[in-house]
Amino acid sequence: MATPFHANTRETLDLISFTRAITFMKEVGVNGVTIAGVLGESNRIIDTELRTMIETAVTAAGDMPVCVGISHAGTAACAARAQMVAECGASAVMVTPLKEPKPTPPEKLIAHFAAIEKAAPAIDIVLQDHPASTQVHMSIPLMADIVEAVPAVKCVKLESTPTAARTRQLINTMTGRPGILNRPTILTGLGGLYGSFELAAGADGFMTGFAFPEVLIAMVAASKLQGGSASEECAKIFKEYTKAIRDAQLLLRSPPSSSLEPKRRPLHSRFRLLRQPIDVDG
Repeated sequence: MATPFHANTRETLDLISFTRAITFMKEVGVNGVTIAGVLGESNRIIDTELRTMIETAVTAAGDMPVCVGISHAGTAACAARAQMVAECGASAVMVTPLKEPKPTPPEKLIAHFAAIEKAAPAIDIVLQDHPASTQVHMSIPLMADIVEAVPAVKCVKLESTPTAARTRQLINTMTGRPGILNRPTILTGLGGLYGSFELAAGADGFMTGFAFPEVLIAMVAASKLQGGSASEECAKIFKEYTKAIRDAQLLLRSPPSSSLEPKRRPLHSRFRLLRQPIDVDG
């Protein structure tokens, strides 16, 4: 989910638009929403705003699960945020690996996620693999190690290319681990750019900021069809909306919002394209 801000000098949260966006997602039938992620500008949100966002999202979502991005440079800060998420009634936290000047030892990464599990044992953890924003490249065996060592990791958000190949590799690696009794859900992102290929490789669905979730819902439903038609039907939908998916990534379009300037400074030059329309039928 994008985080809308008022177009004023203080760039305050636009909670009306935020609530509208959550409601929009619920009405179209998504299984859950994630707030304060990369698209939600988590690195530009202070903790008091984060609490307000969580409370607002949980209220608007009702019985729909809310996942909250809590990534931080320090383990203690992540753990504290996880506790806040649990107190506010959200369902899960999304966490990226620690970024250090040199590669973080695997045991340190595992300890990082274990500390978050200990701080908030009642909520699930989504392990986010997004090297484009973190500059941390996790191997498939390392992700499997984290899943095996930290049972609270119930989902892996895999956004490291090639996503389809890595999805299949991760599934195969985890299948052979005796310590992983229940394979975690594997969701992909990147705006659905490789959607049908990821689903064909075994991904369970998407967690991404594409503005037309109905398309992604239809692709997931098609991928679960019985018989030999699943991949064909999914690919057909993907092909029909490939241009919209690509353009949505270029424009970073979000669900309906009344904010005139939804991004918090400093702005990247590509955000100037936000107000341009997307031709879904083109």
